[in-house]
Amino acid sequence: MGSEVRFLKKSRLPDFVRAIHQGPVYATVNRDGQSTYEKLSQDDFGQIVTAIVPPVESVKTFLFPARERVAVYPNTGADSASDSLSKLDEAQTIVGARACDLCALKSLDKIFLDQQVKDPFYEKRRQNTVLVTTDCVEPKDVCFCTILGGKPYPEEGFDINISPLDNGYLISSGSEKGDKMLAQAQEMLSDPSEEQIRQRNQRRQQALEKIKKQNSEFEPKVAPDKMVGKQPPEKWDKLSSACVECGACNFICPTCHCFFLYDQPRLESDDQTERKKTWDSCLLSNYAKMAGVGGMKPTPRPELRTRFENRIRHKFDWMPENIQLLGCVGCGRCIEACLAGLDIRDIFKEFGQ
Repeated sequence: MGSEVRFLKKSRLPDFVRAIHQGPVYATVNRDGQSTYEKLSQDDFGQIVTAIVPPVESVKTFLFPARERVAVYPNTGADSASDSLSKLDEAQTIVGARACDLCALKSLDKIFLDQQVKDPFYEKRRQNTVLVTTDCVEPKDVCFCTILGGKPYPEEGFDINISPLDNGYLISSGSEKGDKMLAQAQEMLSDPSEEQIRQRNQRRQQALEKIKKQNSEFEPKVAPDKMVGKQPPEKWDKLSSACVECGACNFICPTCHCFFLYDQPRLESDDQTERKKTWDSCLLSNYAKMAGVGGMKPTPRPELRTRFENRIRHKFDWMPENIQLLGCVGCGRCIEACLAGLDIRDIFKEFGQ
């Protein structure tokens, strides 16, 4: 299952995606030098780019959306939770995901699928999503996957992986589903040459060395999951002092999974209520607030410093303890999104030296 490698000419990439895709296609395109996902029709597959910086969004967006309806009550049968689930039976194809996103999906799978209660919405989307990944040949200056043991190219967890070359692509299968896709596109694929394999390996090594070099000052001397632990308040004051409590780091993070459930009147019906699930942020002041009277609603973390500490320790202490995986994959998206210019890599300098 998987491991087959084939060569595809550069001009045939749109044809290849047409041959293998299932359902709507969300692929990375170039917008002012940035890579972002867009829903493309078959006529637009020529816009797909792979040899570009990692996409702004993570794959989490397609499996665990920012907001969705999870229940309607009273349940009349139409538009119920089961009806909403049935609408997720259609497959979708994601083109352009990176290795860091696949590492993040391991965490989300543990959270939403491997617990006592599964999230049926996540499960449906996960089952019906085709993952076409690509090597990260143009890492951003905020990428730091190597610090956490990652690599800028996928080794597992994908259906198809695309490795950009000078004159085409090496196409690798990573699953049984991927093997079937390669068979569907067999007429446009050929056996790779030794030079093409060498070029792929060289590009991968160059990307690896670039990420290591730009993060040399942040490299911790202890294992990341042993690095943070309980620290004095003044250290957290120092690290969190510039935080503006916007929650952008949580919302852009590919592993953050906190959500909030709320009820509201259903717009389509005068006598029904709908339950919505939406992303939540542990940095916000109303996160974890409990029931109470007026201004007396208690919260276990009234200070921003303690909420900042909770975010970092969750990723480097508690997730490794509970699911045996780090809650950070080194994608650097939180660094780019932070309005205050905070850099999560500073915790490696503060605690890991």
